[in-house]
Amino acid sequence: MNEKLSPNLIMNRIKLNWTNITLILLLILVVTLLVTQFNKRPFQTNKNVIWMERSTSEKATDNLDIDFDFSKLNDAFVKLAKNLSPSVVNIYTSTKFESPNRQRDFRAPDDELFRHFFGPLFNLDQQFPFILPKESTTLGSGFIINENGVLITNSHIIRNMGQVANKIMIKFKGQKGKGFPASVVGLDVSTDIAVLKLEKAPAKVKPVYLGHSKDIQVGEWVMAIGNPFGHSNTVTVGIVSALGRELHSLESRNDFIQTSANINPGNSGGPLFNMKGEVIGINAAIDPRAQAIGFAIPIDLSKNVITQLIEKGEVTRGWLGIEITDITTEIKELLKVPVTTGVVVLSVGKGTPAENSGIKVYDVIVAIDDKKIATARELSQEIAHTKPGKIIDINLYRESNKKKIKVMVGKTTEQQKLESRVLS
Repeated sequence: MNEKLSPNLIMNRIKLNWTNITLILLLILVVTLLVTQFNKRPFQTNKNVIWMERSTSEKATDNLDIDFDFSKLNDAFVKLAKNLSPSVVNIYTSTKFESPNRQRDFRAPDDELFRHFFGPLFNLDQQFPFILPKESTTLGSGFIINENGVLITNSHIIRNMGQVANKIMIKFKGQKGKGFPASVVGLDVSTDIAVLKLEKAPAKVKPVYLGHSKDIQVGEWVMAIGNPFGHSNTVTVGIVSALGRELHSLESRNDFIQTSANINPGNSGGPLFNMKGEVIGINAAIDPRAQAIGFAIPIDLSKNVITQLIEKGEVTRGWLGIEITDITTEIKELLKVPVTTGVVVLSVGKGTPAENSGIKVYDVIVAIDDKKIATARELSQEIAHTKPGKIIDINLYRESNKKKIKVMVGKTTEQQKLESRVLS
């Protein structure tokens, strides 16, 4: 028999249905909260954190102190490439040799740079027979630094097999024909920097701005523009991978900027830009064993060299005439000195500023003009950047005795560069 539906019974059933619905909604809410909290927690096994995962609603930059809109990065690269490419040039050189096709004993030019690119394949400490070609050509990159048509590149682009190129041609982006001739203002083999000047500049050239390499940090975006393998105005981007790199095969060149921006043969001499469009380095070398490991000369180091080359056509550096190395724990105990950092003098050249001032073998140099010196490379750089003729105070230890010696810094020559070495 069917139950008669009274008004009270109907209301009771409605209340029961709403109660069920409410319970179901509450259950859904609880499950949702639990899932959300689980997504925000690290994955755990036996209460040990294995990895962290973000929830689907959590942005990648949430919890990171990054004030940058990544959506605009693409536009930034496009604008930089468009605005900077007209300032970057392709360089083509030609070198004619006086005695072509004649076999002679030959030592590879710029031995250290040659060894770094090609490794220990050749014993560069010995001469080997070599047949000179009639003519040799190279290609590289460069960048304009002022409206007078002065540009910067690497010296190994201009100096081929120990001889400065007879013909240098410069081509701008999109330019047809052979390009504009350029002459050498000056070059410095030690820093691998050359200054050129267009003999007949275009009606209007667009110079770049030089930045400050001391301000850059590892992880910063950088852009390289150059002429790799003749592919003109090639743009590559990457980051600053490391700072202060010392390439032991390039002893006279140090404190390189390492970058992941692809650099290939032909990029040499081209600029490395920061995201402000300023030159922070001059692309100079690669690690031939790997990909995307390039090195650039810091622009701060280059500025002094560029200035001297423009003003007097050469670079003069300070010189002491000593052979040095870093102190170690074993050397410290052997020499009985009370310091753990410093530079040990291994030899002193005859008639050198060091000998004339009284510096002796096994002295441990710890400061110059009260500026602390921790490594042999720091000492080498400090002396090189000191004006010849200046009298400096060298603080050192001779066994347990601390001394201060006055030294008049000498002027380096090519032969003296070979006599003053940093051993590492």
